[in-house]
Amino acid sequence: MSVLPVFKIGHPVLRQVASDLTAEELRSPETRQLVDDMIETMRSRDGVGIAAPQVGVSKRIAVVEYRQNPRYPGHADIPLLVLLNARVTDAGDEQQEAWEG
Repeated sequence: MSVLPVFKIGHPVLRQVASDLTAEELRSPETRQLVDDMIETMRSRDGVGIAAPQVGVSKRIAVVEYRQNPRYPGHADIPLLVLLNARVTDAGDEQQEAWEG
């Protein structure tokens, strides 16, 4: 596994619409390696989630996990979750403004 470089606000890859993984890509060792590298990258930065575009890959992949973490104290643990081809849908009209997420 490898820690990948993380792109920040302003990088063009973060403005692209990420593409779905094909059935072949879902089964590929390269996708598995990318997921493993994303998990290691997230953990190395004490993060709780990271998406493939943040590591320069415009694909619909995200990983989420929360274990007691100095950046976010006092929250319940969330087991590792790998999201492939996930879609975000509105749950209501409420909005919250933030610089991330």
